[in-house]
Amino acid sequence: MRWVNISKQILFFSTFTILSFILSSCEEDRTVPIEGLDKTNPVIEIIEPLNEEITSETFEVLVEASDNVGIEKVELFLDNQLVGNLWSPPYNFTVNASNFSSAEYTLKAVATDSSDNSVSIETTITLILPTMNTPFHLQASKGEFGGKIVLNWFKDNQAKNNQVFRLNETSDQYELIGETEDNYFVDTTISTAMTNYYYKVRVYNSKSAFSELSSKVYGFTNEDLYDVMTTFGSQGSDNGQFYFNEHVSVDAEDNIYVADANANKIEMFSKTGEYIRKFRSIKAPRDIYFLQNGNVLITRSKDNKISIENKEGNKIVEWGATGNGNGQFEYFRQITVDKDENIFVVDHGNHRIQKFDKQGNFILKWGQNGTSDGSFQYPWGIAVLGERVIVSNKNALQIFDLEGNFIEKVIIPNIREIYDIAVKDDKIYLACIKVIIRTDIQFNKMERIKEDYFSIASGIDINSKNQIIVSDVGDRRIIILDEN
Repeated sequence: MRWVNISKQILFFSTFTILSFILSSCEEDRTVPIEGLDKTNPVIEIIEPLNEEITSETFEVLVEASDNVGIEKVELFLDNQLVGNLWSPPYNFTVNASNFSSAEYTLKAVATDSSDNSVSIETTITLILPTMNTPFHLQASKGEFGGKIVLNWFKDNQAKNNQVFRLNETSDQYELIGETEDNYFVDTTISTAMTNYYYKVRVYNSKSAFSELSSKVYGFTNEDLYDVMTTFGSQGSDNGQFYFNEHVSVDAEDNIYVADANANKIEMFSKTGEYIRKFRSIKAPRDIYFLQNGNVLITRSKDNKISIENKEGNKIVEWGATGNGNGQFEYFRQITVDKDENIFVVDHGNHRIQKFDKQGNFILKWGQNGTSDGSFQYPWGIAVLGERVIVSNKNALQIFDLEGNFIEKVIIPNIREIYDIAVKDDKIYLACIKVIIRTDIQFNKMERIKEDYFSIASGIDINSKNQIIVSDVGDRRIIILDEN
């Protein structure tokens, strides 16, 4: 029994000794530094601004930060006031200093990595904040003045001097190009026509009395891309002469048709302007339009009727009368069709548009006398571009859907009246008395073609070669313009 007790004691002592050694070893392991713990600080640099004068309430700060493990965040302080923090690159801050005053400040950037190591860098900047009202309603001309861009804006009465800046697209910076005491500026240093140039302006009376830069606008100069290919016609009653050649159209073979309302005839010419024959003898013809199958729509103002005729001159259908009811008219202007050959008619004297199917059945009408959206005062031109109907009235284009619902109004600057509209390949062409204007479907670029070359450009059409056929009713001639 004694040896048994001794054995138990020995076993207990051995077990206790082994456990004590294990626990002691574990305790010693806790005191050993973890191998590979990150002790490396990030690297940080302020790229801009550096010891600069800041003259805007809002300015950019560019910081570069890197770390061997990874950047957790970058914070930005202005005199120890947090003004921004970012958790991923690029570390480009936009600082709003509107709550600060004009003074010298310490700009500090702090980078912290994922192991909570941090490092900071500082630079000194001077805020010289605006004290004047910013110019507003800045506008830039878009082709109206040939080879120059004209800027104008509203300004505060306290503004004595204004600075004009233009974007340098190479450096992506706005550069000072001129100063003026007026509220307009003319930029004549444009090198490339039909290219957008971006501008901002500000008041600058002195170093301590100035405004923020205005919002940006763009303008462009015009380049007349068309040459006169040929002209034909003169006043008279002979073949190829006109008394009142208000409307012109082309067919699928680019033959040219001129409606002479006062001479009661429609004449046909070749695509280069040679007289072919008298196409129709008809009282007071107005607009003509060729359908896909070769049939032709003809409007005549003598009795306010519309006819669809075949190539041989036989009437397929005819409708209309003088009046203001459905299917009645008070003097025609232009006509057009959509992709389904529904017919849209400018009912000039009734200040409205009427829509018919290709059999002449009335579908709908819209418009009334007035100046509000969707109203007209003696409208002139009309064209269909996709799902939109464009109607001209004075110096404005009103855009509708095919059901006559108003979409928007576009004012064409520096003209008095838009007499006719043609569309081709997503371009819109406008006959505007003294000038032809070509624009895109967003009405952004407005090219002025042959400014002051025309007496009264009243009719326009585009042939398959994208040549512009213009009826100049004032000079009793037709002009073919070819893109150079």
